Amino acid sequence: VAVVWANTEFGKGAHTAFMDEAKNYGFEIVADLPTEQAQTDFSADVVKLKGIEADAAFVYLTEEESARFLREARKQGVTLPLVGETTLIGHKVIELAGDAANGAMGHVGLTPDANIPAMTDMVERFKQKYNYTPDHNAIKGYTAAHAI
Repeated sequence: VAVVWANTEFGKGAHTAFMDEAKNYGFEIVADLPTEQAQTDFSADVVKLKGIEADAAFVYLTEEESARFLREARKQGVTLPLVGETTLIGHKVIELAGDAANGAMGHVGLTPDANIPAMTDMVERFKQKYNYTPDHNAIKGYTAAHAI
């Protein structure tokens, strides 16, 4: 497994957690590729990724960085599975990356598309108030406010 991650406070926690779990499951980490904050050019990282033999790549970047990374990965013909969190496959990433987001996989705790009455209600009220579909950040904020 290759790991592409944001070398920031945002990314370090996820990187540490992923590396610990990868070790627990016996995954071999064949590349550990930290990126810079707000990085705009991922061509060198993608070249490195293409030069190794990995079964998949775990990608943990911000949404904007994820979109740029996905566009570059598709441009260079990367075919290995790209797996991540919501920040790899969220609405904003899909909007920014377009077709380059096709095939990316990730964990989504809760989505505005969930066919759950409480979620449908929240999404409709959010859209009426803010005039756009809530993303994972809005859902987390809504959930946190109601938990308190």
